[in-house]
Order: sequence, then structure tokens, then C-alpha cells
Amino acid sequence: MTTKCARLEHCAKYNCRKAILPTEGCLLFCGRRFCLDCGAIELAKDFHATYERLAPSFGYSTREASAKPWSEVPETNRKLMVATIRDILGKEAML
Repeated sequence: MTTKCARLEHCAKYNCRKAILPTEGCLLFCGRRFCLDCGAIELAKDFHATYERLAPSFGYSTREASAKPWSEVPETNRKLMVATIRDILGKEAML
């Protein structure tokens, strides 16, 4: 899930570009390296979109009607998803 960098790199998110030191963990996601904070956001967005797409195939017919894009998910829910993923990625990066 997370990986150590072999050399100094920068976060792939355009408005972040935080330096990722070789001793720090980063998230390799969709072929791009993100700092753990931005990686958690990207992974939470992808998780949400995938969940909304797959829910109907598991019999959650009401999900289709209530499905929302990431931008319409309440801020507190988004923050909780990102914090949860960030915590998991942080623990993984420390291994």
C-alpha cells in the first residue's frame, strides 16, 4: 500500500508538491506518488466512487437514488473517511 521512496520526490498533487523524503512513506496510487496526506484524500475519493458504483450490484437498490459525487458528501463524512485512511496508511508507512 505505502512505499518508501528511494530518493527525494514530490507529491504528485498539483497544489501540494510537498517533498517526500527517502525516509518517509508515500502512497503509490494510479502510477503517481502522493504524500500520505494527499494520498489519503485520493484514496478516499476513489473508495467513495467505487462504493457508490458497486453498491447496487450487492442489492443496495436505495443507494442508486441517494448516490452522491464526492463533492456533495458532507464535509464531516469526507473528513472521517480521509482521517481513517490516513491513519491506516500512516501505520503501514511506519513498518
